[in-house]
Amino acid sequence: MVTRFVFPGGRFDRLSLELEVEGRRHRLEPKHGETLALLLERAGEVVTKEELLQRVWAGRHVTDDALVVTIYKLRRVLADRARSPRYIETIAKRGYRWIAAPVSAAPAPTESTTPAPPGTVRRWLAMLAVPLLAAILWIAWPVSDPVSTDDELEGARALLAERSPSALERALEILDWHLLEEPGDGEAQALRAQALVFIAEGNPVRRPELIAAARKATRRALVESPTSPQANLAEGLLALFHERDPERAGLALQRSLRRTPKDPQLLAASSWWLSVQGRHDAALGAARRSLMLDPSGATGWSDLAYLAAAANQPNQSLRAAEIALGLDPASNAAAWERVRALSALGRSQEGIADYLEYLAGAGVDPASLAALEGAASRGGWPAFHRLMVNAFPEDRLLVQRAVIALRRDDRDGALGLLTRAVDRGDWETLWMASLPELRPLRGHPRFAALQIRLGLTPGRELPPWGFAGPAVSLDPFRSLHQPWERSGI
Repeated sequence: MVTRFVFPGGRFDRLSLELEVEGRRHRLEPKHGETLALLLERAGEVVTKEELLQRVWAGRHVTDDALVVTIYKLRRVLADRARSPRYIETIAKRGYRWIAAPVSAAPAPTESTTPAPPGTVRRWLAMLAVPLLAAILWIAWPVSDPVSTDDELEGARALLAERSPSALERALEILDWHLLEEPGDGEAQALRAQALVFIAEGNPVRRPELIAAARKATRRALVESPTSPQANLAEGLLALFHERDPERAGLALQRSLRRTPKDPQLLAASSWWLSVQGRHDAALGAARRSLMLDPSGATGWSDLAYLAAAANQPNQSLRAAEIALGLDPASNAAAWERVRALSALGRSQEGIADYLEYLAGAGVDPASLAALEGAASRGGWPAFHRLMVNAFPEDRLLVQRAVIALRRDDRDGALGLLTRAVDRGDWETLWMASLPELRPLRGHPRFAALQIRLGLTPGRELPPWGFAGPAVSLDPFRSLHQPWERSGI
């Protein structure tokens, strides 16, 4: 096995994982080092994504995201760029290729006491001359044409689709680094705005600061390209979740879908908008369409489970949650939607038992598991739900706390909690009118007032959701329900 590589401007030791570039030394992570070694071994050849995933991750089930982030980090260390690469070139939809001048490689050293035979010294001197020759070749080496796809933005999109806190932070890191080099890239500004919107939801303390940054990035993206689907998606997310303007959100999402009607992320965002309006059939149709285009992500199936629960369709919610767990057994969102669906179907004990098993696998301490099990045995799903919610700080999960208060017939308490959630801008409040658990509040003047504050005036006509002209109301998702209904989803 080759363990040492020398290339223009640097060298890499596979055993120590030490990479030296332009005189600076870096210690790589094991998977990053193995990825680099495979590319160096096959310099000039395309190494497919499938082969890299199989060799580096040894058959473990990981998505392309892991490889994209690895290539991105290698490029940072190498001071390389995806659009005009010196070292690692992306071959669209296939894999990657090491494109630098010829690489010199050496096998792992072996101990020997045998004196060097005649001529060995001359061969060593010849080997030492290789880096110098490579450097000379590099001066005249032609720079390859920019590749058609930008790995940094591709990686950021994949991480945004995942939407876990760590994935969002990684996406933001990638985009910030990219914008340092290309501040006028409107697409990157739009993706950065989307990342900030999602991060803001999970960070109430920094939410004003994050949303202000998202607005700034969205404005820059729209200046660069007013018709950009990603820029309009960013505007739609801001308008819906943080500016409480569903009409403007709907128009922004429509502009995006006119240009890219088959973008899974746009369709997913449209499904949230439709669900907030109470248009559940269309919302589920949009979510299904998104999954028809990209069925491999657990997040999309978890979204469908949540939307089906909001539409009071627990069977569909259960099926979607189980598919999500099949794709990602560690998905907490999917596990929670599954137990909610089973509870709605009268199978709460089964759901609680499975969720406790999930929590045990996630490393929750035995004392907490015993407390949850005891609560479930004494009071069923309501007691289990209350204890789960109370495990979080008092300023979190305010809508769920309102549901618990309503179970105690404490309407004033529930409305007070919902008011706090609306004041703070929690985006789960947008589904207040749809949540089956909050139905007893419908018709209450204070509940109607909260809907008005959210831009969801009861009975107000919203713009038609369609593309056939302003006077025509056409649901573009109407034809998408049947194939999924036949499959039981």
